[in-house]
Amino acid sequence: MSVDELHWNAFAGIADLCSHISYSGLALDVDSCNLFSTLDWLELLESTVLAAEASSVICAVSSADGLKAILPLQADRWQGLFAVPGLRSMSNYYSPLFSAQVTTGVTGQVALDCICRRLSQAIPAWHWLDLEPLSQEERDRLSSALMRNDFDVFPYFRFGNWYLQLQGRCFADYACDLPAQLRNTIRRKRKRLDKQGQWEIKLFNGEDQLKAGIDAYWQVYNASWKQREPYPGFIDGLIRLAAREGWLRLGVLYLDEQPIAVQLWLVYRGTASIYKLAYDERFKKLSAGSILSEYMFEQVIDGDRVDEIDYLMGDEAYKRDWMSIRRERWGLMAFNRATLMGRSLAAIERIKRRLKPVQTESK
Repeated sequence: MSVDELHWNAFAGIADLCSHISYSGLALDVDSCNLFSTLDWLELLESTVLAAEASSVICAVSSADGLKAILPLQADRWQGLFAVPGLRSMSNYYSPLFSAQVTTGVTGQVALDCICRRLSQAIPAWHWLDLEPLSQEERDRLSSALMRNDFDVFPYFRFGNWYLQLQGRCFADYACDLPAQLRNTIRRKRKRLDKQGQWEIKLFNGEDQLKAGIDAYWQVYNASWKQREPYPGFIDGLIRLAAREGWLRLGVLYLDEQPIAVQLWLVYRGTASIYKLAYDERFKKLSAGSILSEYMFEQVIDGDRVDEIDYLMGDEAYKRDWMSIRRERWGLMAFNRATLMGRSLAAIERIKRRLKPVQTESK
């Protein structure tokens, strides 16, 4: 199949895409099978957060037998001396991972080339692209497709990502490999918590009693060290969506019926993603977060039998106690060689990198 045999279109949002093309025709490859690239996730992000910030540009490629690729983007202006029009990935600080969705094999590669070629030739022109956060595999795939289709590409590091591969282990086997200091701390804090009063952990994983779970989440979050949530409607919507789809694992630790620690996990296609953590600052010395973490790990390992647990964003030291492998998330700045402004921005970027080199290799 060649690029000329494919049909390209740009839609004004996820709803617009779904009203024109049957999404069921898209067979995702392994790299695209993550929760944060699903249409449900993107539609929630778009409706609660991004719609107030930018207009959507959903690039889609199809053929006679169905949809072949999607690259969900949002229009933006270059933040500099000139407001140069460009495109960003449909992602923001709520997004641990972004990827194009493409069919498997050669057809997917051709479909991705089709999107990149049309972006470079668009009228009115898009002079730049900013795609992030990407897995290292997705970084390489998108970088190659963009360079083949008249873009200069500049990778940049985003954040570290700690994760765990279970390889068939049960929780007891996994727990034996935890640092002795962590195991001892949890044991001591459990005894201390016992002395404080009656405590229990509740797991909300469906729509039953979900309001109680959401109320407990916000009660703890608002009493924690966390910054004020910029879009609480997104979190409420995510919890409800996850409950409806069977992804939700919302753990709450109660002390004398008062919630003091919460953890929002999402289980999707064999991966448990640790999305949000918080504890009431007044109970910091009880280490309720660690006690709740131990419970949540046991639930997804022995209950859900997941293959992987992912701490998502950041290199915080405590994540190394629970996880065993580190990988990286990246971004790509791409400039359109087909336009004078794109070539100028690429030249400026080269000069900036010579003056102040950026990380371009994995650690």
